[in-house]
Amino acid sequence: MKKLLGLIMVVLWGATASIAQQYHYYYGDSKVALELNTSHAYLLLQGVSTPEALQELLPQIRVTAFGNYTVPMRLKSTAVTTKNPSGDHWAEVELAKGLDAGRYFEALKAMEALSSIVTAQPYFTSDKTPDERLGISNLLMVKLREGGSEAQLQAVASQYKLEILGQNLFMPQWYTLGVTKHSSGYAIDIANLLHETGRFEISEPDLMVQKLTTCVNDALFGQQWGLNHTSSVVGTVGLDVNACAGWSNWGYGSSSVQIAVLDHGFEQNHPDLSPNNVGTGWNTQTASSPAAVLGSHGTACAGIVAAQENNTIGVSGIAPNCGLISISDPLMVTPNAPQDLANGINWAWQNGAEVISNSWGHNSLTSSLIDNAITNALTSGRGGLGTVVVFAAGNTNSSVIYPASSNPLILVVGGCSPCGERKNPSSCDGETFWGASYGSQVDVVAPCVLIPTTDRQSSNGYNTAAGTAGDYYNSFNGTSSATPHVAGFAGLLISLNPCLTQLQVCNIIERTTQKVGSYGYATTAGRPNGTWHQEMGYGLIDIDAGMRMTRELYLQNVTYTGTEVKQVQGKIFAGYNVDALQAVGNVNVNSGANIEYHASSSISLSPGFIANSGSVFLGRIIGTSCGDWNNSAARLAQGTVTDPEASSAGSEASYSASKLSGPNWELMPNPFGNALTLRYELAQTGSVQAQLYNVQGQLVHVLVAQQEAQAGNHEVKVDLSDDPPRGIYFMRLTIGDATWTKKLVKQ
Repeated sequence: MKKLLGLIMVVLWGATASIAQQYHYYYGDSKVALELNTSHAYLLLQGVSTPEALQELLPQIRVTAFGNYTVPMRLKSTAVTTKNPSGDHWAEVELAKGLDAGRYFEALKAMEALSSIVTAQPYFTSDKTPDERLGISNLLMVKLREGGSEAQLQAVASQYKLEILGQNLFMPQWYTLGVTKHSSGYAIDIANLLHETGRFEISEPDLMVQKLTTCVNDALFGQQWGLNHTSSVVGTVGLDVNACAGWSNWGYGSSSVQIAVLDHGFEQNHPDLSPNNVGTGWNTQTASSPAAVLGSHGTACAGIVAAQENNTIGVSGIAPNCGLISISDPLMVTPNAPQDLANGINWAWQNGAEVISNSWGHNSLTSSLIDNAITNALTSGRGGLGTVVVFAAGNTNSSVIYPASSNPLILVVGGCSPCGERKNPSSCDGETFWGASYGSQVDVVAPCVLIPTTDRQSSNGYNTAAGTAGDYYNSFNGTSSATPHVAGFAGLLISLNPCLTQLQVCNIIERTTQKVGSYGYATTAGRPNGTWHQEMGYGLIDIDAGMRMTRELYLQNVTYTGTEVKQVQGKIFAGYNVDALQAVGNVNVNSGANIEYHASSSISLSPGFIANSGSVFLGRIIGTSCGDWNNSAARLAQGTVTDPEASSAGSEASYSASKLSGPNWELMPNPFGNALTLRYELAQTGSVQAQLYNVQGQLVHVLVAQQEAQAGNHEVKVDLSDDPPRGIYFMRLTIGDATWTKKLVKQ
């Protein structure tokens, strides 16, 4: 033992000038450049249970992080929480400064020679965050190719002397492998090698970033300028998110709508939060309920989402009647962090979260595990309508950080000052030390500085005052505080119409923004919801305008009656597997007509749909759940309506219930890749057309050009390898003058 310690001492204190060396890992098919950081290392330990014991074992190093080593996995199809049998604790340690690469790796090998050190792994620095160290633990994650088997995985593990720790809890095609001192290389080397062999769809190392929260804390309704901006707060009086008008006109949300806050976890017994809490939440580190409270950030975010209204204490959240789900994670450097965060997202949408609020991110965290989980939530959440996933843009005063930058369907939130500027070091709030991230991915902005909110009780949180004075914090900031504003807003919209798709919620939020500040908002390619600017996105959110659009444009149980002409503006697609009215072109409900339409998910009316004076048009969503094809067929009660295809203007036609009953049709596979098959059945010869649209309503492919088709079963196969990119699409099948829509996802 003394000889080993002496060898480590010689290696460390015989340091020479460090020479930068280039390394990399794979994110998708792209290489992410790294440089070796010879000042730190990761250790997996056995029989060393405290940082003091490790410090005594290695007196020449400094312990900078230490924790339990638990990797939640699924083994043999049974959900369990297990520990790597070869290790029980992990540590980050600081070595001597200025080591060259040769001596650095000699030091790692010398430490591995100790029986209590299972493995020592190198540290790096990323070009994305050059001022921060990036750890890589002993873990690596692989995703099996389609048709891959555990037998193939076992062969690879045996070849490279790896431990198979098990499957991901929510995505069983993902497996976690462990590296020890006996493995055929460091974790980053083996992860890269497995990617380059092509044996797996994805292979990536376990990244350990230093800090994931996007709040830059330093250091009650009348002070909440973001909700109701009065002269009591710095900035432009009246510049706020119009919360009071929204609540007065449309309500405070519904307890049936659940908003998950993936963060440190929040105090479920906080006097301003407890009535909202639903269930016990989930802890990503233990893969079990209940959630824990691992810091102060989560309680602050939860209060912005749904602190109680009109209870005479504290603050009000954006959606005070909506439910909250706590998903707890330390949001800091730990092994298995990407997988834990991915599991938190998957657990949230699988357990009923309509919205997931994410005030975290890091440019060095890029992970396909997290990407897969986000895609799952966006496409499969809410029974196929899609969970709304909201992420903070970041506080870098430059480009948007990951994961906000990773997927165009994420709702990305930048920051607005009390004067209507992008929060920046020179904005009117006086916080000169930070600025909100901006760029092509920013969708909207929300208040992000000098935000009063709930705090961990007494002296446990950001405000360390004793007693009830410490239950609130008046200066929460960063895009961490902007994000829960938007998450709560999304919850209000879904409360008004639970049949909205994820895309429709985002469209409403983007279309109804306020164009604040002296910015040149302009029509921008790929931005279909109005004028846009890279620093402010579409602008500052407007709760009243968004809730009004939800009620008036995106119909649910709405009646138009007879005193003046009513024109419905805009066009939406139906939800998932629904039988829905698609009024196309100029359609008039004439005076004296009484039209009632029932749909199982949504009713879409294009510009030109007019309910004339003296008429009644009733649109009603029925069925026990949105998007359930079998709960109710769409029916149009008999009545009179102007037929847009009639030869003479104003002539009337009678629509019977049978005219719009749903056909038997399906699309396979869904999600689809390079090929898609449409199958449909016709009861009688008729005109048929099938078209594929993107989420902006643009036609991207015609599967069936308008043609006469014979009665019977039909099958159409198309090659889409060169057509649309990955994302959400809608197939419209038109038979005669009736149209049905289904949602698809291209992977």
